[in-house]
Amino acid sequence: MKFVAQRKRRINWERVLTIVCFFSFLLYLCTSVGLRSYNSYLNVVRQECELEIAALTKANETAQMEVNQLSTYDRIVSIATADGMKLYSDNIVVVTGND
Repeated sequence: MKFVAQRKRRINWERVLTIVCFFSFLLYLCTSVGLRSYNSYLNVVRQECELEIAALTKANETAQMEVNQLSTYDRIVSIATADGMKLYSDNIVVVTGND
């Protein structure tokens, strides 16, 4: 049996560097596309939130106007008199500063 000497394999650094650069570039492209699509998604969500805030603000303003309209003094007095209540203004005492 003949002994065959094995040669040491040398690492081809050019090929390794080329492969690493190629996979780095692919990773960069994938993350760039992913981040852009996620950014677009976040912009859509932000716009939906802004529309919802605008709608709720308008509803709050409408409700506040209705509250102001329903709580006027004349309306309260007319409802009270319709229910049989009377307004006694001669029992009201106003105190002013000491002179």
